[in-house]
Amino acid sequence: MASEKTKSAVPLNSVLVIGGCGFLGHHVVKILQEYHPETNISVLDLRTNVNRFPGITYYDGDITSRTSVDNVLEKEKPEIVIDTVSPVHGLGKEIYFKVNVEGSRICLEASRDAGVKAFVWTSSASVLFDGEHDVVNLNEKAPIPQKALDPYTETKASSVDLILLQFIRR
Repeated sequence: MASEKTKSAVPLNSVLVIGGCGFLGHHVVKILQEYHPETNISVLDLRTNVNRFPGITYYDGDITSRTSVDNVLEKEKPEIVIDTVSPVHGLGKEIYFKVNVEGSRICLEASRDAGVKAFVWTSSASVLFDGEHDVVNLNEKAPIPQKALDPYTETKASSVDLILLQFIRR
């Protein structure tokens, strides 16, 4: 049975998708456009030359630069920021730390300082994978395994701690 698209009861006025040209991010942009055609959608990504949609405002920028993030937030004044950034596999711990930990912190703090009403941050199921048990029906209260399986997962786990300590568990 085909499902009908329903309009949201709450209008979304403006949304910034950070990492909106990447694998997950461009799907988020597409869904926002489909279900909220009235919404002003913008994208901040390191390079915005792929996975583009008409009617979207794109900004090339570096999330590890507070100035870069602040500039986009000032221009767009989004009510909601959705952070979908995820560096590709094989880049090494230094770049993962710079993007996953420092970049997440910068985006979070800049969004808070700009008066963003909601900040949605995407993690990875790998953060909760202990190498033995399937990751099923877990949420942000699930314990994070002591030993990460790889540098990407280790830095995503550090970001989870940052996000949860600042906003959920305080």
